[in-house]
Amino acid sequence: MDLELQGKVVLVTGGSDGLGAALASRLVDEGASVAICARGAERLRSVADELRARGGDVIDVPTDVTDPDAVCRFVEAAGERWGRIDALVNNAGVSAAAPFDRIDDDAWEADLELKLLAAIRSTRAALPLLRADGGGTVLNVLAAAAKAPPAGSMPSSVSRAAGLAFTKALSKDLGGDGVILH
Repeated sequence: MDLELQGKVVLVTGGSDGLGAALASRLVDEGASVAICARGAERLRSVADELRARGGDVIDVPTDVTDPDAVCRFVEAAGERWGRIDALVNNAGVSAAAPFDRIDDDAWEADLELKLLAAIRSTRAALPLLRADGGGTVLNVLAAAAKAPPAGSMPSSVSRAAGLAFTKALSKDLGGDGVILH
C-alpha cells in the first residue's frame, strides 16, 4: 500500500517499543525519513539499527520527553539532518491505571507530564518546521479511554482525555497555518 510518504520526514516519540517502533518500521517501508526518540538508549539504538539495516534513513535521539530541553534537542536533530519536518507523532506513554483512591499526586503528575505536557512541548518545538513549506501533520496517539473511561483507568484515561481536548483545540488554532492534527 502506498501511503504517499516517500521522502517525508516524520518524528516519532516513544519509538523504541510497541506502537512507536511498529510505526517507525512502517514509515521506513513507505520511504519516509524517520527520527525516533525514547528514554532507553540501548533499545532505541537497536530499533534504529534494525531500520537502517533495512535501508531506512533513521536517526535515534535518546530523549526523556518530560525534559523540555531534551525534546528541543530531539526536534533540532531532525531539523539539522533533514531541514524540515512533515509530521510529528506524539506517542510516548505507558499505561498507568488504578482505582482513584490508590493514585497519589506523584502518579498524577508523572502521567500528565509524560502524556500531555510532553505532547504539548514536542508540538511547540516542532511547530516552526511544521509550518514551513505549507504545513505538516501532528498525530497525537490517544486511547479509547479518552472518550469512554472504564473504572480503574485513571490517571491514563484522564491524561488521554486532556490530550484529546488539546488536539481538538490546537486543530482550530493551527488549521489556518496548514498544520493538520489527528
